[in-house]
Amino acid sequence: MTLEKKLEKAIHCKNVSEVDQIFEEIYNKYHNLICYIISHNIKNNNDVEELVNDTFMNFYYNCSKIKIKNIKYYLVTSAKNICIDFLKKKQIIYEYDEDYINNYKEDKEKTMYDE
Repeated sequence: MTLEKKLEKAIHCKNVSEVDQIFEEIYNKYHNLICYIISHNIKNNNDVEELVNDTFMNFYYNCSKIKIKNIKYYLVTSAKNICIDFLKKKQIIYEYDEDYINNYKEDKEKTMYDE
């Protein structure tokens, strides 16, 4: 029986311990793949591990809400989306900091000349 069928059956029977056991199988089977995908774009090991955990937690919390036909595809897609969101947030923070520095310099110059 596939992991998808096992998971679907456990969710349908509302057997939390079996869902947890199947989730552990899924984690062990796909952990290295998800690490590889995320580390392709993210170089910091702490960030990679955090995003891998986010990917699996996202899967765990959503697996009972949606029908997952292919766990591997779901995890890979989720990992890619989580990476994109992470990189967008980093870019926005960087741009914000750059603007903040430029504004600080302008304010500092204004106060120096106004005196």
